[in-house]
Amino acid sequence: MKFTVNALFIFRIIAACLCFINIEPIYGQIHISSKSLSFPSNDPNINDITQIWEKYISLENKREKNSLWYGCDYIEYLTPNTRMYNEGFHYTFNISHIRKNLYEINTISYILTNPNNLFETIESIYKVCAIRIDGEWQLTSFLDANISHYKQTTVPHITYIYPHNYCFTKHKARIASKFIETFCDEYNLAYPQIKYVVANTIDEANYMIGFIYSLWRSDNTLAGRTLYPNTILSTQVDHIHELVHAVILPNYPRGHYILQEGIATYYGGTAGKTYSILMELASLWLQNNHCDFSDFSGISNIYIDDNIPLTYLLGARLVEYIIDKYGTNKVLELLQVSDYVSIFNHLEIDDINNFVINLFLK
Repeated sequence: MKFTVNALFIFRIIAACLCFINIEPIYGQIHISSKSLSFPSNDPNINDITQIWEKYISLENKREKNSLWYGCDYIEYLTPNTRMYNEGFHYTFNISHIRKNLYEINTISYILTNPNNLFETIESIYKVCAIRIDGEWQLTSFLDANISHYKQTTVPHITYIYPHNYCFTKHKARIASKFIETFCDEYNLAYPQIKYVVANTIDEANYMIGFIYSLWRSDNTLAGRTLYPNTILSTQVDHIHELVHAVILPNYPRGHYILQEGIATYYGGTAGKTYSILMELASLWLQNNHCDFSDFSGISNIYIDDNIPLTYLLGARLVEYIIDKYGTNKVLELLQVSDYVSIFNHLEIDDINNFVINLFLK
């Protein structure tokens, strides 16, 4: 999948925020604009919310973070190994009163690579909310705070949340539900309860959970994303690839990328193409191109047919090989292995490169 950035949009956001900046950033802290917030604020609620928000950002312990949060925390995790939305600095440029007992916190997440330009690398511009529960302020996701604005449909194991103008197909939802049961039964896994945010575009789905802008965006209507542990963002009701992730990730959060994506691609394909078509593409590509499969870093940025990661195809073919030779229990066993080479060691494969080439071409 290729990602694009709306440069004009980001320029406008940066320009709006830069006029407030005169700060010395420290990792793990937020920086609140005195101009935008009139900080300390005359609103005591904003002062209280600011303290909670600063504490949340500074905490490393997940359990302590959870004590400040109500509902799903989409800021903390993209996946357990990729905290893309929360791994840099945070510049909070506005906290605003929305309605009784609800405030909105607007923040930019960025990585400081150039001290002379604090917003050289913006990862996301996002909103979270603060709600008062039993007299105490707690943080909550933008989606949970605004859930009444969207439609919901529930089938076994999945709750769908979608805009009123989205053409929802309940028949496809039942297919997705049935797939969950079949897949979990095959691997002897417990049925999950999945929150499924489905929208007309990925940008719209991102916005529903609070991201005005994110590096992870796509114009591809076939795109999808699974947020640990159990939330799917997609434009499709029956996105099988992401449903597999939503089952596997909570059970095997540290499994290597090659098998995480491999098992999802084996069952659900990718980029609108089935597994069998993907294998034909991989075989054709290898007949005309060369790469070294013995090192994961050497293949991690190779794409086939413009937008299909070679790693997805290798992982899928490897999963098929493991199932055929050892059974599904071996797949689960190897999903506990976090190192690429170690996966092949467990399969007693020494020459990884030749093994993979022969696997694709046979």
